[in-house]
Amino acid sequence: MNPWIPFHRYPIENITKWSPDKAERWYKIDWLPYVPQYKPDGAPCGCQTHWAELTKEFPPDFSSPEAFERWAFDRHDDVSRLHSGAKRITWEQSQRLWQGPKVAFLATTYQQIGGTETWHRTLLPELRHLVRIVGFHATSCLGDTSLLKVPIIDRKSLIEQADIVVTWGIDDLRDCAGKRVISVHHADTDSDWSDRLQLQPEITDIVCVNPAVPDKLATMTNIPTHYIPNGVKPTTPSGRDVREEFQLCDRKIILWPHRWSHEKQPELALKVAEYLPSDFVLVMTADGPSRQNLRFVGKQTNIADWLNVSHCVLSLATFEGFGYSVAEAMIAGVPVVSYARGMCNSENSTIIPANATAAEIAKLCREASTLSSDSFPVDEWVAKWAELVAGTLRVPSADFILHSD
Repeated sequence: MNPWIPFHRYPIENITKWSPDKAERWYKIDWLPYVPQYKPDGAPCGCQTHWAELTKEFPPDFSSPEAFERWAFDRHDDVSRLHSGAKRITWEQSQRLWQGPKVAFLATTYQQIGGTETWHRTLLPELRHLVRIVGFHATSCLGDTSLLKVPIIDRKSLIEQADIVVTWGIDDLRDCAGKRVISVHHADTDSDWSDRLQLQPEITDIVCVNPAVPDKLATMTNIPTHYIPNGVKPTTPSGRDVREEFQLCDRKIILWPHRWSHEKQPELALKVAEYLPSDFVLVMTADGPSRQNLRFVGKQTNIADWLNVSHCVLSLATFEGFGYSVAEAMIAGVPVVSYARGMCNSENSTIIPANATAAEIAKLCREASTLSSDSFPVDEWVAKWAELVAGTLRVPSADFILHSD
């Protein structure tokens, strides 16, 4: 059972059967024990503590469905602000929200690490405050879906319930016929396969995370195209001493913060390590045999622990729509060495020439310095998505603007 589903922004069902006694029993037996205690990594999340403190001060109101819905609305917003600093919307906005479109999210894959998971787990928990999200479904689902804070539903049921379907990498949308379909183009201008996905006749809007893609798509289709750069939530170091843990002493760390995938060019990264002097070390967030100038540290749950001690971040991706890893580095003030991919350019990164050798890339890493960087505010990103969804069905977008206390 998902405790975030029954109350949070969802209308009370079966009002005719409402009874204060039954509602109180259901709340205590079937819901309260499931308030999350821990994050996926086992660390306390604080939700139960916050909820216990708030409900002691503001006891549940079971007098009527309307009173209980208002109470649940206020307490969830209180917990959200205490737990994650999330902005809240007004009660009036909430009521208008539930007259708005029902939105479903579909993805081809949802992995343990990567852009797909990061995009959804950053957007959906915040967007659910503004948009009536039916749920999420991924054809291949290996990542932690509890981070999404939305229902996980089978594809057929999800599409049937939705007014709008937001898709990520889906190559067959025939079962979405008759729906409003917003397709996310999550690659750059060199990704022909992602371009082809946008030509499906069911698609009504395209969202690009790369600023150069809309102009290219304009030569291929008349479908309305929108540029909405991703929002990035900065992570906080946990206090873990990774230098001591991996015996790196005072060596300068070049961080390669990617999954082992061919488009990230891990083999080239291994060659770069061979040209590093002894006071440098390349750290790769993957599994493998370490050696003199190379450390494999496996998948990392908190990349901020490494950004906090890194000399620079190295990205060798052959294509990149946006680039969460480099954006996280920029926000943390860590120099980025990358090809001109995604949001990397000569103003915010040390750009690797197209034909650079491993030795030349190693030299760029040694000489990397911090350049100016853009900010990627999550609030603005979420608001743009809410406005897009509202505009798709001509619902007044003012009802979906983020509101702070």
